[in-house]
Amino acid sequence: MISTALPGQSPIATGASLEALVGIPAEDMHLMTDERTGGLVVNMASRFATGVIDIVDINPSLSVAISDFVSPGSPLTTIMDREVIKLNFQLSGGGQFDLGEDRAFRATEMTACICYQPVGMVKQERYQPQERQLAATLMCEIPFLRSLVEDSVDSLPGPLRDVINGVPTGHFNMTVAGSPEMLAAAEALARRNGTSCFRQMEMQARSFELLYQFFRRVQELEEGRNGRQKLSRADCERLESARNFIELHYGLPLTITRIARHAGMSETKLSGTFKERFGCTVMGYLMQTRMERARHLLRDSDLAITQVALEVGYEHSGNFSTAFRRLYGITPRAFKHH
Repeated sequence: MISTALPGQSPIATGASLEALVGIPAEDMHLMTDERTGGLVVNMASRFATGVIDIVDINPSLSVAISDFVSPGSPLTTIMDREVIKLNFQLSGGGQFDLGEDRAFRATEMTACICYQPVGMVKQERYQPQERQLAATLMCEIPFLRSLVEDSVDSLPGPLRDVINGVPTGHFNMTVAGSPEMLAAAEALARRNGTSCFRQMEMQARSFELLYQFFRRVQELEEGRNGRQKLSRADCERLESARNFIELHYGLPLTITRIARHAGMSETKLSGTFKERFGCTVMGYLMQTRMERARHLLRDSDLAITQVALEVGYEHSGNFSTAFRRLYGITPRAFKHH
């Protein structure tokens, strides 16, 4: 077994052997130090996975891992030897995670998942063969996380609240759709080829931004669940119809008037109840849907940027580029060639 220990690293990174943390045999890994961040760069080449994982300590209680690899389909087996909570922001790919005794969950693209894996519990990770896995994972010691959210912990869902408060529990996980703000911060973290001399500072800022955006999103969803008790079944069905209409017709010049007419609701009622149920405004959801589709097209197709803009509802590519950069902090052209 080898250790991830480097000068100045946190107990999270140094406590667990690298084989247990990553699930790759030591002989299949080459370790380097990132001069920009002082973090550990793990280059992997094995029958389990091929790619890179960067592990950087933000402070003594918070580390971030940037994973960029492909798997041939063989399961990875990981174990944690510290009490930590993981927040995984999946930018590309996704997998199935099995903790035994019918305890399994999935991570899918464009989602954020918070997971508590008790000390010693074995987790098997399975990925689609040759599918790129790109994710940013925060590893937080529980007392540190508790100190960040203690003023608002009562507004969180019960199981998550129990984990943060140290109530004895088994495995816990919760997945939410990634908001544009989450995905933008995670994308910035994942830019491994950045050359900024302030990279360590950026990683710290983005990590705290991800923590804030995740817990803000969870709180909004919890408030929405409580508020949904006031909505009739017919209203819920109309809101689902509105959301489905956006997802099917995001490439058209949609307006809130047109969406409300399709759903059979007034504009005022649609605007007020949509955010209550889904955690974002109608037009915010349209923007998120368009930008997520644009990311796919930029990454996975040969379409020119002007064509991508038209596909997602922008007549002028300049307006599309402005919206994309405002959301993700990077131009479509730079993202396409990243």
